[in-house]
Amino acid sequence: MRILIYKRTHTGDPDLKGRFGIHDCMGRVRDYDYDAVIGVGGIVSAEHARATLLAGANLIQIYTGFAYRGSALLEEIVDALPT
Repeated sequence: MRILIYKRTHTGDPDLKGRFGIHDCMGRVRDYDYDAVIGVGGIVSAEHARATLLAGANLIQIYTGFAYRGSALLEEIVDALPT
């Protein structure tokens, strides 16, 4: 199983081997052949979560966002997701 843990705050997109390049962050992850992509880093709002998922992440980690905003962030993200 090929898993990419993708940090939103890195400069540039990863290449096919997971090395970060010169492209805009989160732009092309959806085009790569990974079994799972986990978006991490700097997800502190529903907008950040949505952008990470739209870029191709299957999962998101909201560790810092949760530490700063608590369950309000979870509610905001869940309310913003399509049903």
